[in-house]
Amino acid sequence: MVFYTSPKADKIYSWLNLPPHFCGWSNLAHGGIIATVLDEIMAWGSMAILGKFILSKTITVDFIRPVILGTEIRAEGWLKSVSSEKESVLEGCIYNSENEICARSTCVAATFTTEAVRKMGVADEKMLNELDYMMNSWR
Repeated sequence: MVFYTSPKADKIYSWLNLPPHFCGWSNLAHGGIIATVLDEIMAWGSMAILGKFILSKTITVDFIRPVILGTEIRAEGWLKSVSSEKESVLEGCIYNSENEICARSTCVAATFTTEAVRKMGVADEKMLNELDYMMNSWR
């Protein structure tokens, strides 16, 4: 996925075309893939908007329309609210090429600073530096 921020830096976007091996039924995207795209866009939304990493605690997904494989979709993610210094609520949507909503999601996430992720030891220093640079360039 390639990510773009809105002019106000309050949303993050990605346009993508899901390949055939992501099928559920015939030419329809599998629901687990849709949930994964939403989880990813919301996580990057947190990094772009809050400048923090997340670990998803809960995710709800509403499937509204099927996502047809081989067509361009747009994923959007944004911050809904900050519950505390260590928790936020994020939202995301997927739209088809006709700008119709196909799925929407809400995520309650644990938020972490770069230093906290470093202490957890879940990412190497090179990756952390690259992600930290990106987060700071978006805000």
